[in-house]
Amino acid sequence: IPAVHLYSFENTGTKDEFICTICNSNIESQAETAILFRNKYYAFNLILKLLKNNIPFYIREPFLLFDVSPVKEIHSYLNCVSGTENKEYIEIMLRHILTFISDVNVKSICQKICSGYPFEIAAQIEIDSLPPEMQFKKKLWSKSLEKYCSIKNNFPKINSLKEIIAAIVDVLNIEKETLPEEKSDAYEAYLFSLSNCETLFELNKALMYVPKNDEKKHLVSLYTIHSSKGKEFDTVILTGMEENVLPSSRVNSLDTLEEERRVCYVGMTRAISRLIMIHSRDINKESRFFIEAANSLQPI
Repeated sequence: IPAVHLYSFENTGTKDEFICTICNSNIESQAETAILFRNKYYAFNLILKLLKNNIPFYIREPFLLFDVSPVKEIHSYLNCVSGTENKEYIEIMLRHILTFISDVNVKSICQKICSGYPFEIAAQIEIDSLPPEMQFKKKLWSKSLEKYCSIKNNFPKINSLKEIIAAIVDVLNIEKETLPEEKSDAYEAYLFSLSNCETLFELNKALMYVPKNDEKKHLVSLYTIHSSKGKEFDTVILTGMEENVLPSSRVNSLDTLEEERRVCYVGMTRAISRLIMIHSRDINKESRFFIEAANSLQPI
């Protein structure tokens, strides 16, 4: 029976630093550590922290956060208003903010930009060239371009990436509550990543990072709870013990709640010597499973 420890932290940064300390200690003693979580995007900020602390690790399900909507739309918009746009960012943004835009329109605007026109001028020329029968589209595009120019003009006056992204999210009409679960998880991970990235350069680098490694070469491993089935580890760090994370916010019946309880049980039973369950207050209140464990065990 593994020793069980429960920890609750004020914020994600402190939690991730604690996890890094455990990993470093276990690496020194050649003990295997598995960090488990409910959904793969939850681990994004921890991955950044492991990289900053030069801790080698294996991740069972690598992902590129930038590939997930609405992250790619928000981030493309962010790079365009900041003046660090590239062709990919421009095309993604055009297709999202200019309703019903055609491939011909996209190509035309990109060609103008390649010829030296600023994005807003290239887009305005394209809007002005629309025929009279497309007045409705012309109004929509003009309104979207006006909002874009407003954010871009205010960019130098805004002190933080969080403020800029909040303005972009408002313009794009993104509502977390209406997103499917995977997209909602990715969106949350993106917003939390701002606490680890002080500059746009750091954020760009983080979003494009995809680990490529060999499971057998690392003592620290990251798994979703589902992908850890059938495996055992010296130390298991079960993170994400927040309500609406584990159990998921999508729980809507006793049956789905019990399924989440079984998921939690799978994570807990991967540990051989030590099980560490972690909650972070800046994400949400303690998971009911965390509270149940605290009530049945003597926390440290």
